[in-house]
Amino acid sequence: MKPLLIPVPSNLIEPLESRIAPAIMLIGAIGSGRENRNDTEYQEDTVAGVRDDAFNDLNFVNTSTSADPISVAVDNTTPNSPNTFYVRLDAGDRIDRFTETNNYQELVTVRSGSAIVYFTDLNADNEYSEGELTGLSLSANAVVEINGPVFGDIVTNLDTKGTKDIADDVVVTNGLIGPKQGIKSLNVIGGSIDGSILSGGDISSMIVRGNVENVLAGSAANGAQFDFFVFPLNPNPRFTIGFVPDAGVKGSSIRNAEIVSLTDRLEAGGGGAGAAGGSLTNIQITVDSDSFSLIAGKGGDASIAASRLNGGAGGSITKVLIAGVPDPTPLAPNDLVLIKAGAGGSVELAATTGKGGVGGTVRDVRVGFEASGGTTLPSASLLADNVRVEAGAGGAGQIGGAGGKALSINVRVGTPDVVGPLGVPVAFDEIVVLGGAGGNAVAATGKAGAGGSVDKVEIRNQNSTFSNPDTREDDILVQAGAAGLVASGAVGAVGGSVLNVKLLGLDLQVIAGDGSSGKTGGKGGSVRNITVLDENAILAKTINFHAGRGGDGT
Repeated sequence: MKPLLIPVPSNLIEPLESRIAPAIMLIGAIGSGRENRNDTEYQEDTVAGVRDDAFNDLNFVNTSTSADPISVAVDNTTPNSPNTFYVRLDAGDRIDRFTETNNYQELVTVRSGSAIVYFTDLNADNEYSEGELTGLSLSANAVVEINGPVFGDIVTNLDTKGTKDIADDVVVTNGLIGPKQGIKSLNVIGGSIDGSILSGGDISSMIVRGNVENVLAGSAANGAQFDFFVFPLNPNPRFTIGFVPDAGVKGSSIRNAEIVSLTDRLEAGGGGAGAAGGSLTNIQITVDSDSFSLIAGKGGDASIAASRLNGGAGGSITKVLIAGVPDPTPLAPNDLVLIKAGAGGSVELAATTGKGGVGGTVRDVRVGFEASGGTTLPSASLLADNVRVEAGAGGAGQIGGAGGKALSINVRVGTPDVVGPLGVPVAFDEIVVLGGAGGNAVAATGKAGAGGSVDKVEIRNQNSTFSNPDTREDDILVQAGAAGLVASGAVGAVGGSVLNVKLLGLDLQVIAGDGSSGKTGGKGGSVRNITVLDENAILAKTINFHAGRGGDGT
């Protein structure tokens, strides 16, 4: 570490609009013989000599001593630390970290948009060390690559006002810039994110080669807490997001995400009044043996005040790939993997007209598979988790929204019984695939929504090592959605059907949806083309097939 003799005042920041070429900052050269004049400390001195022009455009800003808008926004609450800093990067700029003598490796590269990169000098040695990159604020259309772990949150809360002048930057700490400010591409290829990714708009492409706590888009981030600095004496995040989309604004979606593991959930945003919920498309989880959720956004409810008379459609889920991996805690299996499409928005009860939104569809979900050389293959290992796949329910309205469909679902697991407090297996549906329920008809002149069908499902619970088959209760349930209920005088709807299903397990249930009663009753759903498999000495013990009941006419 260089001695701090003549620190550069933190307010002497070169105007970024005067720069033409991209800038490079070198950081982290620690130890005897490793210092060089081009390496940048958190607080610079002038004794060691001026950096070469190629490395002299970027400087750290000390948030505890600076009065610029960003410092005031992110470091104006207790606890205030003298060891918190940031750097603003624009397209083409990068920060390289020292890895060994005379060798630097890219740490953060901004290829499009802008980013505020935050650091906490945890050991107070005035040099970057591994683990001191503690968060990022991203602008619109950001394309960022990080070759290292992030010990904090990544948030789309930077408003650059369309300029490269740092003086007019705004970092919002109580919300997100808006539903149009998403993430164009974010690749964290050097480790985990000890925090969440929070985006106001769509996330178009993302790779996390490690764990991330949450990935939340749009209204899914409402209420989420975050921070950009690490305070050992007060680890609680200081900032909370408030974010509600305006009427008619579609929920934010998440696409093309490859993540090693999730602590909690990946969730798209709900729609504003009358607007569709956000969708999930092409999501891949590669090494996660614990519980997590993939959730599409709810359709926005209708609003008479906002002149949005129909409910929005629920967000869909399309193309999910979850690899099978060994459970490192074999004595504590049965964590829940939840894959849930968005429900349709409903019509206000005071309205006599208006349609409920249709429920979101779940399509092309594979659990226990992984990508290999451009194709998809069964994983060598099996998850021991419960799996629940749900299409979205239709919203209520004069015309109820149809329930979403569950299509092309393939699940390979080795899930044991859920056991009670005394270690005895209990009746519980470990593997579940559900079509969405139809929306209710709330007016006498209306019609209920049809139940969502289930088609092309294959479920193999290949667990054969847990408990006695005679006492096992591990269950597979495949169930289509029931039709919505009706107000007096309204017309009933058909229940969803279950078609083209293959099952391997002990206790099997296949249930079609009931039609609803009404002025004209709806037909019950059908059960057709069901195959019970007999493999690996796994024989079905109990099989229940139920076609749907037709609704009564009144």
